[in-house]
Amino acid sequence: ILHVTKKYPNALGGDAIVVQNLEKQQTKNGHEVFILTTNCDDIINKDNLIKFGLKDTPANLDKITFKRILSLISLRFKISRVLRKIKPDVVHSHSVDLGYIISRSCRKENIPIIETCHGVSFNDSRYSLFKRKLEKYLLRNSNFKKIITVDSNSLNDFKKENIENAIYIPNGVNI
Repeated sequence: ILHVTKKYPNALGGDAIVVQNLEKQQTKNGHEVFILTTNCDDIINKDNLIKFGLKDTPANLDKITFKRILSLISLRFKISRVLRKIKPDVVHSHSVDLGYIISRSCRKENIPIIETCHGVSFNDSRYSLFKRKLEKYLLRNSNFKKIITVDSNSLNDFKKENIENAIYIPNGVNI
């Protein structure tokens, strides 16, 4: 399993904790798990973790900056080598822009990709029209096998936008 995420501990974020807990449970269940994440000094280094892109700060990882765009471009060129080396059975993206960037390589390597939306903006008028339209475009054109939303209220919005492969699965709780 290859998890692709913007943040991973010790960069703070709910998605970082979710991915870490998924990794822990999947490893415990006998799966080989890899993490592909951004190049941030706050993110711990370990054997199954691969960083990509330009060094950035945790605060900038949720923003569309010039540095982040360059990092996404570098990911586009790196992902095929990563997929051929790891040979994952499935790729689990935790950020729609990262998922979109790697989806073409996943299709080429015949690896299913799923996306977990830890939050969406396409249905929220507080976000800019550009951000909302871009997110809808990325969700529709990434060829995700499934899109998981952790927000049950957004499931109807996915259906209204004809994004039919969305399902609701709440975040697990590490007890």
